[in-house]
Amino acid sequence: MKRTILTYFFLITATSLFSQEFKISVAPTISNIHFYNYVVGTSYGQARFGINTNLDYLFVTNKCVEFGIGVGYQNSHVQIIVPYPGRADYSASTEKADLVSINLRSVINLSKNFYLTFVPSLDLQIKHSSLQRLSDQSGLGFSMGLGNNVRLSQGLALNIEPRLWVHNVIPFSGDNHPYKLTTAAINLGLVFGQKRD
Repeated sequence: MKRTILTYFFLITATSLFSQEFKISVAPTISNIHFYNYVVGTSYGQARFGINTNLDYLFVTNKCVEFGIGVGYQNSHVQIIVPYPGRADYSASTEKADLVSINLRSVINLSKNFYLTFVPSLDLQIKHSSLQRLSDQSGLGFSMGLGNNVRLSQGLALNIEPRLWVHNVIPFSGDNHPYKLTTAAINLGLVFGQKRD
């Protein structure tokens, strides 16, 4: 009985994977925050480096628009600077945000394996502290990019995708002055799946 169930499982999995693509990608990132006016003056950020990784699953239809799902992890750092009004000094702190994202991918296929992507996401920040100046980045965000799949073999491609993320567009917290974390990167990854016609 177990052998029969296992056989059916592998047959269904192999059949369902025939028209799909899996993408594993990693990217060094650079992050910053949007400006906003705070009680003690104008806060601003200075960009810092981080890392992003994604696992995406795309339903391949060989049509102009395709859809998929994905999960991602992003480790972002940003330096927040708060100048004191009427004084030459300021307060600065480098803070980090670890985000786990669930993504809904929409891909517009272009010629020569180029594509545009728009990805709304549900972002959850891990271990946010109330002592941080950086707002809790949990909320709804989005990312967009322009990419290319360089075909290496029948079932394998190298993916190159410059991408921009904007987090906390619709925050889950009630912060009156939320920082919106913005991240840019060039995703590099491997795509496993069928070759497009």
